[in-house]
Amino acid sequence: MSGEAGRPAVELDDAELEAQGTQAHATRNWVFLHGTAEQFARHTSRMLELEQEFLRRHPHRTWQGSGGAGSGRRDEIAALREAVRAIAAQLQALAAEPPSATPAPTGAEDPVLLLLAAVAAAPDGRMHKLELHQAARESGVDRTALAALYTAAEPLLSTEQQDRVLTDAGRVRLRAAGMRSRAASAPTAPGSWTWEQQTRPTWDPDKQRIVGGAPAGIFAVDHASGAVLPGDWWAVRDGDGPVLGFGWMDVGWGEAEILLAVEPDAQESGVGSFVLEQLEREAAARGLNYVYNTVATSHPRREEMIDWLGARGYYGLAEDPALRKRVGTRTPVPAPRPPPTGAPSADLGPGREDSGGYVAVEDHQY
Repeated sequence: MSGEAGRPAVELDDAELEAQGTQAHATRNWVFLHGTAEQFARHTSRMLELEQEFLRRHPHRTWQGSGGAGSGRRDEIAALREAVRAIAAQLQALAAEPPSATPAPTGAEDPVLLLLAAVAAAPDGRMHKLELHQAARESGVDRTALAALYTAAEPLLSTEQQDRVLTDAGRVRLRAAGMRSRAASAPTAPGSWTWEQQTRPTWDPDKQRIVGGAPAGIFAVDHASGAVLPGDWWAVRDGDGPVLGFGWMDVGWGEAEILLAVEPDAQESGVGSFVLEQLEREAAARGLNYVYNTVATSHPRREEMIDWLGARGYYGLAEDPALRKRVGTRTPVPAPRPPPTGAPSADLGPGREDSGGYVAVEDHQY
């Protein structure tokens, strides 16, 4: 086990010295890229201290110590001078950098929200731990507040090896504050979206997150984890990324009921229209004439949803809450065959519905 980073290198045993030296080299690039001038100087000083102690104890384990880099007191002094000059040049370059364009948090801004928004804006909604620590300092989140983000009853951040990841609870916190979290789950472009039918749909974590997590009144769902679901389900993904939304279809006589659900962070980006178009294509490919969707009276944005569907060709009647759209092609109804001579005429009933399929009002023949 490695010792404390602040202990003098000469007091470390061999295992501790090697472990701390390895860690110093592993974090060097991140400190150089993201650390302040003071942090970089402290890291450099510590790394040189560990390296010099390692060379003192094990002179023949490195090319320098074995004589490959020259020998003698003069060579050692020259090497140290060169190292000091290099460090000084690096520190001067860091000190000369213009101040960050990121505005400092004001008293009216929540430092935690600023930090969560920074993580949400990172690729896949995750940051390397060193990047996150730097972002926490810039946002004004102290160590105690940062630790609380991981240990809360509903953690806002989680750890995955060297990365720190924004949780679903963190996204909810951002949305509640009116800040959208466009992380990796947010779509990039329609060309990268995939439409995948689920051969044996079950109530899985993605459906619980997107469908079950929708605001109250939109969907009536009460499924146990792993329960097999009725109807046909499709998932939309952004390439190999997480699920962005779902489409559902239940086929009846000549028509199908459809539903769609979209991840909150992917809404207003075209995913909903993409799901709707794919469901319409699926229905048409099966020879169905109509698809319909019923917007629940308890839907918190019912009028907005009805207008959204209406703009895409869905309409209904006052006495029917379902909104329908024709997706099948119109085919002429074949003329009835004349009855055989002398045979009584057959009463086929109104509409001549013997052609099969869903018969719309305009297709009836009387």
